[in-house]
Amino acid sequence: MIRKLAVTAFVALAVTACSTPSATPASSTSPSQQAADMPPLTHGLFRVDSICPGCELGSWRAREPTPLLAEPVAGSRIVGTLAAGEWVTGVEMFAMETPRRGIILRDEETSQYSHGRKLDLRADDIVYFLYDSDVDAPLAMVWRRDDQIEISMDDPTLVRWDPAPPRLDDPRAGRWAQVRRANGDIGWVREPDLDCMNTYDPPDFCR
Repeated sequence: MIRKLAVTAFVALAVTACSTPSATPASSTSPSQQAADMPPLTHGLFRVDSICPGCELGSWRAREPTPLLAEPVAGSRIVGTLAAGEWVTGVEMFAMETPRRGIILRDEETSQYSHGRKLDLRADDIVYFLYDSDVDAPLAMVWRRDDQIEISMDDPTLVRWDPAPPRLDDPRAGRWAQVRRANGDIGWVREPDLDCMNTYDPPDFCR
């Protein structure tokens, strides 16, 4: 009798274990897979060699007194201050941002290629928003497993985005531009707002 009860209890436990749903959602990915999907990060930030659609290196003009930093790091040594109206030459610009994760909801063909491969999107692809890529259209560049693909941002049926991540409290975060003054001095501007950076419909005074 005792043996029969033990067998019955074992069978009941086995049935219960088999019928209990897994605590891990079917769509979840392992930490190693998540790391493989993500773009390369430095201190949790992705470097984007663009700070705004249409922004190009060239002759820029300071709109107001603007401090110049020795390095693209907030709090680094101030090496000078641009005067309002001062012309400088853009040397380099980039942004250090926290990528925003999204999931592709349906298959989508594109006309984009990389090394002979057509960069079509597939349902359940993991993508990361990198930056807005057009001034006149809601287009953005995203990262998908080592590829950068331009997609539409006004189609809610294409991507489900995670909530926007908070900006890391890191002195490297943000938009940066390196400029050269007429006397040859070089420095970095954080969150630059200089005339003539954007080549879309620039003012007449831009050189």
